[in-house]
Amino acid sequence: MFAGIQSLDISSEKTRLLLTHIVSNVILGLYPHHKATQQEQLKIKTFYLTILKSFPTRISVHATLIALLYIKRLTDSMQIKLHPDSVLSVIVVAFILADINVNDSEIPTHIWSQVSGLSKVEIVLMKREFLNSIGYQLHVSAEQYAYWIKCIASYMKPLNTLAKPSNLPSSFNNNNTSYNNMIS
Repeated sequence: MFAGIQSLDISSEKTRLLLTHIVSNVILGLYPHHKATQQEQLKIKTFYLTILKSFPTRISVHATLIALLYIKRLTDSMQIKLHPDSVLSVIVVAFILADINVNDSEIPTHIWSQVSGLSKVEIVLMKREFLNSIGYQLHVSAEQYAYWIKCIASYMKPLNTLAKPSNLPSSFNNNNTSYNNMIS
């Protein structure tokens, strides 16, 4: 199911459904002290599908996986855990940054504002906070990307219902020392 995930066709309905499942489970799995409800999963899945429909040629499988990695970096760097109510805002910023990284250009903030329902000012401030929190570590090496795909695959295999955070690595950032420690 996850072998070759990065080569999936984002225009396929099956791929979009698989990715919505991955996105909701991985994101909710990053909130270890919060028991996710099916309603929260549905909210995230619906929001992700809205993003895909709004930017059908921009939000690729790569951008999705990188956005999830950025969210993981953010939750690892936070001394205070994010509140589950802030999840959609975090998703927006992660996708903005992943889109910039993958496509080397930016969708205008006012478009993201229309899609997300957040104000332009909120988006700009949240981008700044997000970047500051992850130490501006947007680069993802080929090794880190491959490892991240393996992490997601191993995390998703046992899931039949709601996310369990125990399978994701506790720290995943751009620091090569941390990365080398995780794989050794």
